[in-house]
Amino acid sequence: MDLFAQRKIYTVYDITSEIKRSLDKLGIIWIQGEISNFKRHTSGHLYFSLKDSRAQIKAACFKNNNIYLKFRPEDGMEVLARGRLSVYEPRGDETPPLLAEVLEPSAREALARRNAAAATRAGDSGSVARQRRFETMRRNVALMRAGGGRIAVGTDAGMANTFHGWATLHELKLLVAAGLTPLEALVAATGNSAKAVRVDHDRGTLAAGKIADILVVAGRPHERIDEVENIHSVYIGGRLVDRQQLKAAIASAGPHPLARQAASERLDDFEQESGRATGGQLWVDYTDNGHDRSRLMWTRSRRAANDQTLLAFARLAVKDQPAARLTLPLSGGGLLPVDASGFRALVFDVRGDGAYRVLMAVRGRSQAMPLAAGFDAGPEWRQVVIPFSEYRGDQLPSSWAKDLLNVAFELGGPAGSRRWLEIDNLGFLR
Repeated sequence: MDLFAQRKIYTVYDITSEIKRSLDKLGIIWIQGEISNFKRHTSGHLYFSLKDSRAQIKAACFKNNNIYLKFRPEDGMEVLARGRLSVYEPRGDETPPLLAEVLEPSAREALARRNAAAATRAGDSGSVARQRRFETMRRNVALMRAGGGRIAVGTDAGMANTFHGWATLHELKLLVAAGLTPLEALVAATGNSAKAVRVDHDRGTLAAGKIADILVVAGRPHERIDEVENIHSVYIGGRLVDRQQLKAAIASAGPHPLARQAASERLDDFEQESGRATGGQLWVDYTDNGHDRSRLMWTRSRRAANDQTLLAFARLAVKDQPAARLTLPLSGGGLLPVDASGFRALVFDVRGDGAYRVLMAVRGRSQAMPLAAGFDAGPEWRQVVIPFSEYRGDQLPSSWAKDLLNVAFELGGPAGSRRWLEIDNLGFLR
């Protein structure tokens, strides 16, 4: 029998994750030991080791807990400690192998920088608070399962550091760590998710007549959830995905080629009963982050009989660079680029109370660096035409109008100010 042919080889990330899951199952435990290497951090957290005659482990008592201590810890003190055992998973510039395969080079570099910065903040108050929130969410999952609740998996699309595909597989591992069986986690990501968004009539399970979006795994992930990452093949709509070709495209320096959609002359006249734009897209609002963030309200309004508009009100936060925007994706979800090179300008009717900006997001450029052009609006309706030549942005390629993702109206202004804007008949002009 060839034992080596059947061996399982772990990566450092895999084995660290496995150790963490095993320790998490112990829950709250008590440990008796002697304090050594005691250190009080400037953040208020306590760091030390617990040892006996044969071994030692590192320990921490975070600020929110150590305020309840009725004694001052010191080296050499014998204590009985209550807490959880855990292990830090990879951080710094280490990226899980499967994730590294699907990130473009620039995205891998950006992730490594963010992870390195996060590692330097480990143990600070913000990091501790996030860990406590995570533990609360994990306990809530266990309680929901125990109560018979149906658990589904979502993509969390749009959240920072949440990468499509890989994040979903990682979430399955987190659900198992929270108490679900591997099979329950798989059902949560397939049948339960389809039921949650009411598309189980054509997806979520394998059955004749359903859409064949299939992930084929080499292993038994219903028994060992880690094996869900041993991807053998992928089918989209019944067609086999050429994963090697996809990896090569991802690894290339340029953006992955996508079929462009032709831009429509009319973007939105705000007359659709569904509340969607003329092309079926949904408007999206955005404000700055934080507890005291800017507030934005918007609705359909009536300009005349059988003529509706989009009316927005904003109260800008008292902070540096407050922001409030209304964004129209030019394709479904703003995922595919739209070719507007056959047009020369953006046109719309408007009224308002001062200076505003129109922003355009272009594929291949950071969403934080959109192209921008200003315009003024007063209390009376007027038509505004903004030629493409008036948009400004750093390192602007000459062909940018071929790769548009969305158009946004920004209600900026001084901190604490109130703004309003009303627009109608939005479109491109030849």
